[in-house]
Amino acid sequence: MNHTNYFEFFNISTSIIIDIDELEEKYIAKQNDSNTNDDEKNHANQYYKILRNDVQRFEHFCDINKINLNTEVNQNFLFRFYELNEEIEEMDSDKQKSKLKELKNKLKTIFIQISDLHSQNEINKVLELYVEAKYINRILENYRK
Repeated sequence: MNHTNYFEFFNISTSIIIDIDELEEKYIAKQNDSNTNDDEKNHANQYYKILRNDVQRFEHFCDINKINLNTEVNQNFLFRFYELNEEIEEMDSDKQKSKLKELKNKLKTIFIQISDLHSQNEINKVLELYVEAKYINRILENYRK
């Protein structure tokens, strides 16, 4: 486990929900700063990719806040996502794009809920939503390739 705080590296607030435009500005500034060495630029690339991704950012947030994300996954839940993935594979291109956009919006909504629940210390509900977000993210990443 790397305990570097990627949020602090970019001097942004340590939060589940971040301003992606602010992150991008800070990333570009680091890349263009003549005082930033190659090692720091490599770290900036790695940390930027993690913070841009909702699921990876949440995992990093939990890591630095020592929140354990290990949880059992319900078999019905896994079967539902397996079916969803198959359903998307069988769609024509336009329907597929529409469904993926819907999933991307759902992912954003889940992280808003996670942020709210975390502030209320509802860790079990946070973990349930995290598992759902992780699987949605996996489906989205499969179609980005």
